[in-house]
Amino acid sequence: MRERAKAGYSSDTKRNHETVVPQFEDAEITSVWKWIYNMKFQFNKGKALSEYKGIYRVITAPKDDDSKSSFLFSPGACSDSMSFSLELMKTVTLNFTMYTTYARALAQKLCGWGFKSAQDLEEKLVQYENRGRFSKAAALAVFHFNLKRALATFQLQAQKESQVPDTKAAAVSADIPTSPAPTQGAAPAAGTKKSINVQLIAMALSGYKDGGAGALWRQTCRALAADIADPYLEAMFMFLCQNPEEEGKAVTYDGVIGAKSKISLLDKIAFACRFLDDNQLRAYLSEAHSQAITAGALEGLLLTGIDDSGSCVELLQSYLERTNDIQTVALVMSQVSSRKVKAPQVEQWIELCASLLPRSAQSSPHLV
Repeated sequence: MRERAKAGYSSDTKRNHETVVPQFEDAEITSVWKWIYNMKFQFNKGKALSEYKGIYRVITAPKDDDSKSSFLFSPGACSDSMSFSLELMKTVTLNFTMYTTYARALAQKLCGWGFKSAQDLEEKLVQYENRGRFSKAAALAVFHFNLKRALATFQLQAQKESQVPDTKAAAVSADIPTSPAPTQGAAPAAGTKKSINVQLIAMALSGYKDGGAGALWRQTCRALAADIADPYLEAMFMFLCQNPEEEGKAVTYDGVIGAKSKISLLDKIAFACRFLDDNQLRAYLSEAHSQAITAGALEGLLLTGIDDSGSCVELLQSYLERTNDIQTVALVMSQVSSRKVKAPQVEQWIELCASLLPRSAQSSPHLV
């Protein structure tokens, strides 16, 4: 707590997002401050907000709800993203149904998707590749129906791995978890997933044809996906293995967004807003909303919002009990008006945080 305060961790949204929080290497905290930053600066021109609308409310609220008339729904806020989605729907030949509404496009944008053009998507893919997150880049390309771009990502990964003689370093650069080498002659532990050779992944992906894939390909790739350690590679193949025509019912994409999937909550929500029908999406978001509160998943604030519903307070209480991170809890709640979120815990959190910090840190501006 003291070290974070010295690093400048405060209620300064812009500074937290751009320079301070990235030092913590904490995915949950990074995601939340990115969301707060985007809400304030991308959608509201840097102006202070009395509350932050959550995706759950944006998607499920009736048309006359005040969230539908907020700045988030101002003309042009997501028009480019809508146009790009509609363009994809007209040109794609893969056997998947994609759903597009303003609220869905907005939710995807809040989760880091919602790209306004092919170039915008390409820039995001390059960012992931430059950070060594090849599997996430490839999966994102596939979720946007660009298999050729995903193959290019794997080719780049293979090229970079060929320049790294140490296999463990190569696996790390590929965003694939590594495990200690087994004792010589010992069999792999039951249920252990493996780091799969990137050339094998590329070969499997190249076997997918526009319009769908054969039963043998799907059977083979389901087995491959079940054995892959990397969550984004697994999700990518589980997505392509779906066959709505054969299943004869609405596809749930459980292998991508279900409880066993380990991709980030933000990516799960964005995917759901893209591929689930209205009934499925409401049910999924409702379940994810409840689970996030119970688990104290900080990323779940994107679902609950920070508003007068009380859900955010429940979630942060669960998060506090799980992590003892009173600092983040207090700083997050300091972003909204105390008149809007009137729960007594909020003032207690802020006072406790201030009391625990050394005097030198308390003298810093915008502490809480």
